[in-house]
Amino acid sequence: MADERGLTGYRRANGRVGIRNHTVILPVDDLSNAAAEGIARLVPGTLALPHAFGRLQFGDDLELTFRTLIGIGANPNVAAAVVIGIEPNWTDRVAQGIAKTGKPLQGNWRHKTHLLFTWADELVHHPKVLDAVEDVIGPDILCWTTNFFIKEKRSPGFVSWHQDSTYWGLEPDDVVTAWVAYTEVTAENGYMQVIPGSHKIDQLPHVDTFHKDNLLSRGQEIAVEVDRSKAVGLAMGAGEMSLHHIKLVHGSDANRTDDRRIGMSIRYIPTYVRQTKVRDSAMLVRGVDKYGHFDVEPRPKADLDAAALAAHADAVGRQVKALYQGTQKTEFRA
Repeated sequence: MADERGLTGYRRANGRVGIRNHTVILPVDDLSNAAAEGIARLVPGTLALPHAFGRLQFGDDLELTFRTLIGIGANPNVAAAVVIGIEPNWTDRVAQGIAKTGKPLQGNWRHKTHLLFTWADELVHHPKVLDAVEDVIGPDILCWTTNFFIKEKRSPGFVSWHQDSTYWGLEPDDVVTAWVAYTEVTAENGYMQVIPGSHKIDQLPHVDTFHKDNLLSRGQEIAVEVDRSKAVGLAMGAGEMSLHHIKLVHGSDANRTDDRRIGMSIRYIPTYVRQTKVRDSAMLVRGVDKYGHFDVEPRPKADLDAAALAAHADAVGRQVKALYQGTQKTEFRA
C-alpha cells in the first residue's frame, strides 16, 4: 500500500522549504551575544544564536566563521535574520551574504515597519504623501500602521475581495490608506483592483478563511457576490501612490511574473478617530493631537536598534490583539 504521509513546511522565495520558521538574531562576534539575547527577550518569536567565534580570528578561520554565519541565515528553517556586531565591515559582510539568498521581511516585521527602519519612517513623513492625505482628512494626522504586501515571483499569494474596516475597530471610518508601489504594479503581477463607489456602501458581511495563500490577516473575504465586471485595476510605476477609503471594496490576484511585486500600505487617521477594541498606539506625523485616543509611538533613531525593536514589539502586540480578537493568534500570519 502506498505511503501517503506528507510533511508541512514553509516555501521560501528561492524555492527551498523549511519545516521551522525562525526569526533569528545573529551576532557576528561573541561580544554581541548579550545584545542578541537582549533583543530576543524583548521581541516575541525571535531566537538568539550566541557563539564563541569572530573576535581574535584571522585569515581562513575568520572566513570559515563568515561562511558559517551566512549559512545559518540562509538556512530554509530561518524565515528572517537580524545581524548585529561591533565591527561594521564584518556585520555588512554577513548581512549581505544572507541577503543574496533572498530572505524577505516576514511575519510581524511586515507590519508597523516604520517603527523599525528609518527609511520607512521617512516615507510615512514624506511631505508629498502627507499633503495628499491632508487634502482628504485634514491637518492633524496619525499614522496608525504600515503593512507590506509582497508577492514573490510566480507565487500563489492573493488578496481576497474585502473592506479594510472589517476588523480594525476604528471609529468613525475617516481612514485613508496610501498604497505606495515599491516596484512596478501591473495586471500580470497582481495589481490592486477596486470597485469604484463601494466606499459609500455600509459595512458588508465577511467570512474568515485563514487561507494559506491569502495575504490578509485573517484571510477574510466578503460573504456576498462581488461583481468583478465593475472592477478597475490600479497600474502604477515604482514610486507612485494611490489613496483609498477604509470601506472601499478591493482585492488583488496572484503574481504571474518572474519578479517580485512589492507595495506598502500606510494607514492614516485624523486624530479624532478612536480605537474601540484595545488601548492602541499610533505615530503623530503632522499637526497636533488634542484627543489622546492613542499612545504615542516614537520615531526610530536607527534601524533595528533596541529602542525601535521594543517600540515595535509593543505596538504590534496591541494591533494583533485588535485584529485577531476572537482567535488564538498571537502574531501576524504574513
